[in-house]
Amino acid sequence: MSAKKWGAVFAAAVALSVFAPGYAQDRPEAPTAEQREIARLKAEVAKLKAEIARLKRELAEIRRIKNAGECKVGRGVVAAACSLYFAHRAALGEELKFPDSYNDPKLYANGKVPKCPSGGVWTYSKTTGRITKCSVHGP
Repeated sequence: MSAKKWGAVFAAAVALSVFAPGYAQDRPEAPTAEQREIARLKAEVAKLKAEIARLKRELAEIRRIKNAGECKVGRGVVAAACSLYFAHRAALGEELKFPDSYNDPKLYANGKVPKCPSGGVWTYSKTTGRITKCSVHGP
């Protein structure tokens, strides 16, 4: 075969390989409207997941603050009940002292002994009639 014929055969082979039916499948196609919508929804889901994580962190912080406040209120209730106990003993002319333990349900009007909402352990001082420390929330 002459060089001219080889050139023609080569050109034909290139043309067939370029315009072959499977060639278009090798190139990435432009995304369809459905594919674009799926991608948009996936991005929206990712944003919502991040927002949920942020809100969970905020809720945990709110609960921590709430529990610390309830702990402080409970400790105040113990101090008030122990002060009333002391005052009652003084009015009766008995020995002036605070209760040996704040855990006596008789000290409280509703019979419920206050406790730390976070499960903390309180340290009670019978010389002052107060909770001096909570194992979770501190002094």
